[in-house]
Amino acid sequence: MSDHASRKLNIGCGKDIRPGFINLDLVKAPGVDVVHNIDYPWHFEPQSFSLIIAHHVLEHCRNLVDVMNEAYRCMAPGGRFDIKVPWWSGEWAHGDPSHVLFFDHNSFSAFSDWYPIYKQLGINHPWTKISQTYLHRKKDENSVFLKAMGFSTCQEMSVILQRPLSS
Repeated sequence: MSDHASRKLNIGCGKDIRPGFINLDLVKAPGVDVVHNIDYPWHFEPQSFSLIIAHHVLEHCRNLVDVMNEAYRCMAPGGRFDIKVPWWSGEWAHGDPSHVLFFDHNSFSAFSDWYPIYKQLGINHPWTKISQTYLHRKKDENSVFLKAMGFSTCQEMSVILQRPLSS
């Protein structure tokens, strides 16, 4: 992997400014290196990054297929895409009015395992799914109330995708 492709990108960084990363956000704030809306083409060379982080940003995207295609284009072969999204029935999934997408256990399957079925949607290439894990709320009075109101104790899903070495 070239030095160019060993760079790391933190999209939708907000206040999560990471040293050694290009920190990208929609709003100019301290530590933000690049101001850009990821719903539009990214201004990076193909295969520029070995790691892209998207923690609690994809739920704000208007077109997930376009964002996933841009991440793939900018990812070096063998590079990883580290994603965290709120669980569709967790307490904050619907509570934030800026959320336009909701995620469950199959949300990234169209971009990986089920790619042949969904490529007609404009998905350019399949990712390899490395892992998918879930963060649950610890049981307390609030979680008992939320569960009684129909919310899940699952709060977040973490997914690691990898761009295959040959593509």
